[in-house]
Amino acid sequence: MDRRIILKFRWYAQSGMRWLGWSGMAGLGGLALCLMFYVFTLQPEKVKLGEMQAQITVLNQQFSQKKVAQVRVKGPEDQLSDFYRFFPSTQIAPDLLEKLFDAAASTGIALQQGQYRMIAAKGDKLGRYQITLPAKGTYPQLRKFIAQLLTDLPTIALDSIHLQRQKVGDPQLDAQIKLTLFMGAV
Repeated sequence: MDRRIILKFRWYAQSGMRWLGWSGMAGLGGLALCLMFYVFTLQPEKVKLGEMQAQITVLNQQFSQKKVAQVRVKGPEDQLSDFYRFFPSTQIAPDLLEKLFDAAASTGIALQQGQYRMIAAKGDKLGRYQITLPAKGTYPQLRKFIAQLLTDLPTIALDSIHLQRQKVGDPQLDAQIKLTLFMGAV
């Protein structure tokens, strides 16, 4: 009896193949491939997507239950206070001047006796320490010195620089450098 069922199934398959032809068989093969792709690729990804969406829902619920700390937005007065706190106090002026002399020594600049003057009016929140330095060095040394100063002392400003050569071919320059070091309240 089993043999008759197999023969009957074979006959149906052969007659179905003749009825479909090659194009129908190719279509059935494509349909079978699509079904396998869905079962083995898309369905597992669909399950993973469902799990991830469930995790997102749980996390959103946890987040909404916790109190979110609000960031305090600083007003103009607070921002201005922060700005003034950026400037060093006048008490550390000797340390800042030491940085200036260290920068000169590291770049090979010869500093001569300079002029130092503190300018502060009553009620001003910033003081200015004006510095005039006569210096000798080559042009690259002077540029490196000024660049290092502006990097090491962010509250210093280069007001002016006057360069002069004794002779046309002389590599050494005489420089008159005017700087302003801004300091905190005096």
